[in-house]
Amino acid sequence: MKIGILTFHAADNHGGVLQCMALQNMVSQIIGSDNVEIVDFPLPGSNPIIDGDNTDELTRKRICRLDRFKAFRNNNLRLSDYTYKGADELKTTRYDAIIVGSDQVWNRSIISGLEDVYFLKWGSEACKISYAASIGYSGDSCEYALWLQNNTMEFDSISVREHSSVTLFGDRADRIAYCLDPTMLWDKTYWEKYEKKPDFIDDNAEYVFMYALGYPWNQNEEIMAANLASKIAKAEGLKICHNYWGDYKKRLPADAINCYFSDPAEFLWIMHHAKYVVCCSFHGTVFSLIYERPFYSVHTGGNGSRMMDLCKLAGVSNRCVDTESEFNAYKFEIDWDMVRKRLAREKESSLKYLKNALQGV
Repeated sequence: MKIGILTFHAADNHGGVLQCMALQNMVSQIIGSDNVEIVDFPLPGSNPIIDGDNTDELTRKRICRLDRFKAFRNNNLRLSDYTYKGADELKTTRYDAIIVGSDQVWNRSIISGLEDVYFLKWGSEACKISYAASIGYSGDSCEYALWLQNNTMEFDSISVREHSSVTLFGDRADRIAYCLDPTMLWDKTYWEKYEKKPDFIDDNAEYVFMYALGYPWNQNEEIMAANLASKIAKAEGLKICHNYWGDYKKRLPADAINCYFSDPAEFLWIMHHAKYVVCCSFHGTVFSLIYERPFYSVHTGGNGSRMMDLCKLAGVSNRCVDTESEFNAYKFEIDWDMVRKRLAREKESSLKYLKNALQGV
């Protein structure tokens, strides 16, 4: 049996790479074989060209960051031998099953024009499965729903990552499964094996990890998150560790620890050892829950349903905020025993879905 996984594996994004690795390893464990590979189709634009003189310090660091992500992928992902450029080329390959997901693989604003690729219309006779595919959309547009329904008619099994997207499937909604992001199919002891301590963090450093990706469409929310991180750090006498570069760094104190150039292994260590976490990120929320770090997740508008759904599922809806008034009197007490029990139930049902889907191959 040969299985291909199609997702956003090539983006230099910590969560994107880690969810890909998590799904590949879980599928391999379920079928008892390493004959599971990532379909090497880089989403156009996922490998940006770095402009600037290579003697410029920032440019050199950014190139180094890209190289470190590439090295992590090479060491931890099994990629197809060929790098595909479109659906026509993909038709030349053969899999017994193809899994699309997780990540925002069905976000129309991202894959518009690539429907043939991400809805597996190139898959010939392969069993077509989606695992925790994210729509990244919380509206109720009839046009969007019709687009999604029409493009998923040929799937053998469908699961999505957000409860709020199930209704978009119309009269097929009762046959759509909800599944956890693949990173949450593994516990923290699994992720600890991949951690690497960054050399730029002192052994005894205590910090608030402010994790946001600096997207221009989330500026207001990220400013809110930066304000909250600064407030907590000042009140608790802590440093801030953050993922910003360039002008975005000005949102935070000058003595903050910058970890923009860290690779996924260092990201895991930084998350695990943070005293508190403030994030504008789905996978920032995910790993706060996995590592049981006291956290706040700032809702990011259009695609923020991802964080809201997850916090609600874990029983910590009050961890997801969208106004500054909600954290004026911040509290970090979380019933982690309750969270573990809730997530354990969801993990069980997610694994059941994945195993059942693969049995049909």
